[in-house]
Amino acid sequence: SPAVTSLGVSSIGVIISTIIGIVSGFFGGKVDIVMQRFVDAFMCIPALFLILTIMSVLGPGTIQVIIVL
Repeated sequence: SPAVTSLGVSSIGVIISTIIGIVSGFFGGKVDIVMQRFVDAFMCIPALFLILTIMSVLGPGTIQVIIVL
C-alpha cells in the first residue's frame, strides 16, 4: 500500500540522517568538518533539479519514482 511505502522511505531517510549525525558528533574535528561540507554541498543543489537528474538516469517507472522520492 502507498502508506507502507511512504513510511518505509521516510524511515530509511531518518536512519541515514541519524547515522550521519552520530558519526559526525562522535568523531568531531576533521571528520565533522568533512561531513558538514558534504551535507552542505548536497543541500545547495535544488531538490527539483536533483530529482530530474536522478530520474533521467534511472528511467521511467513507478519503482524509480519511489527511489527518487
